[in-house]
Amino acid sequence: AQGGTLFLDEIGDMPLEQQAALLRVLQEKQVCRLGGSKAIPIDVRVICATNRDLYSEVQKGTIRKDLYFRLNVISLRIPPLSQRPEDIDLLLKHFLVQADPQWQEHIHKIDPMVWDLLKRYSWPGNVRELQNFAERIQFTVNDYSIRPEDLPYEIQAFYEKNTDNPTTYSPNQNYDIKQT
Repeated sequence: AQGGTLFLDEIGDMPLEQQAALLRVLQEKQVCRLGGSKAIPIDVRVICATNRDLYSEVQKGTIRKDLYFRLNVISLRIPPLSQRPEDIDLLLKHFLVQADPQWQEHIHKIDPMVWDLLKRYSWPGNVRELQNFAERIQFTVNDYSIRPEDLPYEIQAFYEKNTDNPTTYSPNQNYDIKQT
């Protein structure tokens, strides 16, 4: 990462011993290769991500306070996907086209009910779950269209559990959706 950016994902899960080592690297701006004894100067930008509230973790003692303040230069809080359903369209289209540019011409073939179901789903896996859904759908549909019956079990089950009229949508069944 010399001269570039080092991305540390899930920094909130880092053990305290590793936090101490990272803090030392950030403060001294040098590293020593494993088994080596020579200090190597480094120039890197560090970006970290986590799904935890790091300030709360500092209070609990699971994140070192000095590391927290060293890393917390600029903090961006992005709400989970379940709190911003308006982003689902844009993100899904992006992931589909990224995997296969042909999707650009076929986005209109996605059933409107699918968009509705995707926006109402809770997305416990957040954006990664949506990205995995887009990758999965590449292998499960062959005509560049997505219908409700093409949705994964988790989304189908969520719909059935959270609807007043569960009989209008049944997984793995051919049907006509009737809106009341």
